[in-house]
Amino acid sequence: MRRRIAMLIGLALLVWGSSSAAAQTAGWSQPFAVSDTQKTPSSWFPDIVAGPEGSVHIVWSSGLPGAKKEEDGPDMLMYRELKGGAWSAINDINLTGKGGYTVRNSITMGHDGKLHVLVRRYVHMAYI
Repeated sequence: MRRRIAMLIGLALLVWGSSSAAAQTAGWSQPFAVSDTQKTPSSWFPDIVAGPEGSVHIVWSSGLPGAKKEEDGPDMLMYRELKGGAWSAINDINLTGKGGYTVRNSITMGHDGKLHVLVRRYVHMAYI
């Protein structure tokens, strides 16, 4: 009986003490396109890491269609950074293959400030 009462009191405190979540209204900037569909028609599997002094680093997979239907277009790893309040141009930092193999890349930053990226190249993972 004591156990049930303790559970009911705990549940009541949990419900009573909780408040509904709400999105922040101040401080959010307007969304913008990170990738550019005019240059590369597809972008997928982004990853992001924050760096020192407010820098932000983003990688994502992208690709170009082949010239002919039977030709596979190049797959690329794209990169962009926010530094000093300004976004860099979009860079294709790695040609990872042809035909849609570029998937599930990831980025992290070491304690030394260096970026470490894993990306699928053809059918294996590569560290760049």
